[in-house]
Amino acid sequence: MELKALSGLPAAEGALSKDNHCSNIDASERSAGVVRFRFSGDDEAIAALVGKLASGGVRIVTIREVPLSLEDAYMAISGTGSELPGPAETGGERQKDKPV
Repeated sequence: MELKALSGLPAAEGALSKDNHCSNIDASERSAGVVRFRFSGDDEAIAALVGKLASGGVRIVTIREVPLSLEDAYMAISGTGSELPGPAETGGERQKDKPV
């Protein structure tokens, strides 16, 4: 998921980190007002999250699902990639797996 906000990103990061449906929070584009995260909830859970963000002072511009790249989808299905998806599935560059 990708959240773009006019203000309140620190509050958004705090709320996302406390939400059981959110993981892999990436605020590397905070200066552009963007936070990316992985979301595992249903429609009811995302609606509750949006309400929580708005009531917490986050001025939301957009919140959208970011599709996986073909490579990331294959890696997720085949189990050959890392279990935690990197920024590639949110439009950033893919981080290479570290050698074991």
